[in-house]
Amino acid sequence: SLSITPASSIGEAAFAVMRKNFVAFLACEPAVMMGDDPEAIHRMRVASRRLRSAIRLFEPYLSVRVIQMRNELSWTAAALGAVRDLDVQIAQMGEWVTEPELIRLLLKERDNARKKLIRELSSKRYATLVRVFSAVLKRGTMSRANVRARALDVAPQMIARKDGSIIIVSS
Repeated sequence: SLSITPASSIGEAAFAVMRKNFVAFLACEPAVMMGDDPEAIHRMRVASRRLRSAIRLFEPYLSVRVIQMRNELSWTAAALGAVRDLDVQIAQMGEWVTEPELIRLLLKERDNARKKLIRELSSKRYATLVRVFSAVLKRGTMSRANVRARALDVAPQMIARKDGSIIIVSS
């Protein structure tokens, strides 16, 4: 659960949301690496998307270092998305097509995408992402003066869009 109270600052709220989603992101990594749970790829991708959305939403209150992490998360999300999209296509094709050759082609493509994902999750770049983002989230340092504003006061302007829709930061 998130540790946000009515008295929380916008900085505290931002870091609580990011911490929750980063924990969810990292929790999926072992199952993704093992490869026996396609839903783990989906959950890790969703956590990545929520992290990037939170960074975008809270950007005016975050340090440049945190904002730059969005690019690294996008890089990881692209590899996750390639595998996940093929999982969905394979499942759908299995319902539509009786020609096994098409399914075999998609399975081969998925296998290649999964190998690339494993290489990326095993890379120095990914290890740096995890190490740096973990350290930043642990410290919770903010470089902007406006982070002390109460989340309760700032949130309405942050989540209301011009088209009347609402952005859901975390569920």
